[in-house]
Amino acid sequence: MEGELCVSDISDSTGLGQSLVSHHLSILKAVRLVKPRRDGKNIFYAIDDDHVKDIFVQGMNHVAHK
Repeated sequence: MEGELCVSDISDSTGLGQSLVSHHLSILKAVRLVKPRRDGKNIFYAIDDDHVKDIFVQGMNHVAHK
């Protein structure tokens, strides 16, 4: 939720393959939920803004509410 992560960092923290993470990030980028920042060969992704963070938090709270 805070800061930026590259595909390999997200892959390591979730246990998902890099190609799957990259695919999901491309979808999230297309609908403007994450924003990319290129640094050399690496692309770092962050949640687009506070409105998107609020949506994610509400979704996680809903899942945990069961």
